[in-house]
Amino acid sequence: MHALVDEGGKTSDAISALERSGVTLGLSEEDALTWFQCVETKLQDTTTSTMTVSPLPPITLHGLDNAEVYMQKIEKARELISMGESYEICLTTQFEGKVLEEADYNKYFALYCSLRRKNPAPFSAYVELPTVHGTPQAILSTSPERFLTVSDRGTVEMRPIKGTKVRPGWGAGEEDWLARAKEEPDMRAFVAAEDRRRRQLLEADPKERAENLMIADLIRADLQSVCFPGTVEVPRLIALETYVTVHQLVTSVEGTLRPSIGCVDVTRRCFPPGSMTGAPKRRSVELIETLERSADDPESTTRRRGIYSGALGFIGVDGASSLSVVIRTITMQGANALVGAGGAITFLSSPEGEWDEVLTKLGSVASLAPSK
Repeated sequence: MHALVDEGGKTSDAISALERSGVTLGLSEEDALTWFQCVETKLQDTTTSTMTVSPLPPITLHGLDNAEVYMQKIEKARELISMGESYEICLTTQFEGKVLEEADYNKYFALYCSLRRKNPAPFSAYVELPTVHGTPQAILSTSPERFLTVSDRGTVEMRPIKGTKVRPGWGAGEEDWLARAKEEPDMRAFVAAEDRRRRQLLEADPKERAENLMIADLIRADLQSVCFPGTVEVPRLIALETYVTVHQLVTSVEGTLRPSIGCVDVTRRCFPPGSMTGAPKRRSVELIETLERSADDPESTTRRRGIYSGALGFIGVDGASSLSVVIRTITMQGANALVGAGGAITFLSSPEGEWDEVLTKLGSVASLAPSK
């Protein structure tokens, strides 16, 4: 993704691909054709280049909620669900810490490149933000989840992710399993067999499938309010996708927008992403406002998620757009990093299992510091 900024009335690209070089953009069709020809020429150059990025130490963060506090919130969410207040609540928490000696956009970018190598994902994005009171900020995202995409022909697709199983060796508490795997005569075959077993467990897990189905139904209802009648379809329901660190269950929901509906309208109608709220959406958000308060002060205002669980991408002048759900993302503020992680809570949720899932998702971009 490119971060666009306005420099004195000019349209310029502040971050071009992974080279961070300036690119002038045009607004006319002639300018666009010239740019296409330039890009085509560059793509025909097959010279291999090596990304020169200084290595950075692993990121270790402290949780704003410890395991005990978060599991208490899970029990409260389960209690609310048992009372009929919601079917599913997406509960989240946050982790923070100082990870750099000083704020530096070059180090932000080096950190992003490190994340890309550790957790490659289809909707990765790096965005440098304007400073706030002189403090640099940036978004470093390795999101695997599409929020929505709208084509210039008016078709829309949403792809919620709900249901996660860590792959062998990547999750919290995998040290003992790894030690056992290293003792196997054929470690590669042993790991592959365990990976298949975990895939099958995820695909057959009634809780995980129920989570995905509820969000798929919520999203289908969202799209039916902006699409032609009869055009909303679910071509992929609870399909398994594999990433470097996890297996996940993904559903695709598609439709054709009514002529009066543009990409901004459908984004407004479907925001926030259903996979980050719960079902029903409005009531679940109201419950989250209470559940995600500071553990130190339950009467405090809700701890804001920030960009986490929001949407990131582009909206084009031709009516097309592509937005991801902001997960597996580090928000840099000065020398400090902030990461959000969570999961969908249903009545069948196990507090211990949900906390392990939080640590698994955190582990794709950072690690949890030992308790003091």
